Amino acid sequence: MAIHIKEKLSKGDVITGVVTFSPCVEMVQTIAHAGFDFIMIDQMYGSITWEHAANMARAARLSGITPIVRLQAEPWAVKDNQQLAVDTGKALSVGFQGINFSVSSADEVRRVVDVALGHGGWHRELQVIPWTRETFPQYLEQIREDTFIGVSVEGQSALDEIEEIAAVPGLDSISCSTTDLSITLGHGVVSDNPDTWALFDKLRDIADKNGLVLRSNTGMGYSTFPEMKSRAKDLIERGARMIVFQHSELLLQMAGKYVLEDLPVGRRPELQTA
Repeated sequence: MAIHIKEKLSKGDVITGVVTFSPCVEMVQTIAHAGFDFIMIDQMYGSITWEHAANMARAARLSGITPIVRLQAEPWAVKDNQQLAVDTGKALSVGFQGINFSVSSADEVRRVVDVALGHGGWHRELQVIPWTRETFPQYLEQIREDTFIGVSVEGQSALDEIEEIAAVPGLDSISCSTTDLSITLGHGVVSDNPDTWALFDKLRDIADKNGLVLRSNTGMGYSTFPEMKSRAKDLIERGARMIVFQHSELLLQMAGKYVLEDLPVGRRPELQTA
């Protein structure tokens, strides 16, 4: 059985995963066999429905990686999104072991934690009952231990409440979403700038103070394998312990460009400078 990401993190390991927008079980299996620890299935953007998500979560668990869902949110326009708590219950019930969302307030986090770890948190894949009356207390304790809850810090509303957000009991991770934070700070998509690094360091210190894992994505401004790998190394050296590569579709696009580069073949004119 695969080691759950919480177990790896408790041992001090750095873990890696990939975001995917594609409603594709085969993509999940491919990411697992590439050696990543988790997959983040994105329902915030893209076309992944709950039916797709449930099948992808099962495929992830069967393939030995942890399935995390990125719930639908819009933190720049909608603050204190109560739908996140409802969707948390749904996500856990269809097989996800991790919840992630773009946060705008500490109250959002409290409600999500309450659903995941409180009274309603036992509603997991009810089509299969893996417990008896006697074993239910142990079952409940185990699923609470295994549930991973993370938030992505992307906009000003989250930054305004970041100390309160990080202090919510039951939260496991905060993420420095480098691309959106860089845009928020006025630097565009390339997040290798002093302001974004200063904010990264601040979030790392807040995470450390509250016993949280600092997660970071590699960012959308890095579109070659050497750039992305170098970026991941920089993030790890700076204190990130959970690296999210963006994203499976970009990785495939990069691979295609690499394979075609310098081959004596024609390329579509619109891709000559892409």
